[in-house]
Amino acid sequence: MHAQEEEALSTTRFCRSNDDGSVTPEWDDSREAQLLGQFEVGLMVADRYFLTGELGNGSMGRVFLAKDLRLDRAVAMKVVSHRRHGITNLEAVLQREAKLGANLNRKGIAAVYDFGFHDNKSYTIFEAQIALASSRKVKF
Repeated sequence: MHAQEEEALSTTRFCRSNDDGSVTPEWDDSREAQLLGQFEVGLMVADRYFLTGELGNGSMGRVFLAKDLRLDRAVAMKVVSHRRHGITNLEAVLQREAKLGANLNRKGIAAVYDFGFHDNKSYTIFEAQIALASSRKVKF
């Protein structure tokens, strides 16, 4: 896949087109049930991350505040949907995005610490922004 195609894919993969021609977010509240029993406050993910709160939600999925039990620190966990048309190797795409994010070092950009899969859902672990964590839930 060419770089331009990957860029276009990355901006559209979290949306879907409807029969009436409108474009809406891929994730909506009706898909919340997909996370039940897998990604909920109070559950452990990947034998390492304990979900302590929900920070926000949006078209890509949900963001949780979690405790990294291995390193004893607060982190943010973004959970995304797997309904992506045109992506044949989701793990490779997530790895590429995680590597790109992990190499960013700028004020205001949360550092990427980890990524993986849990119960057939993908997640990315970010630096927890304490000011965000203490604020109300946000839409993204």
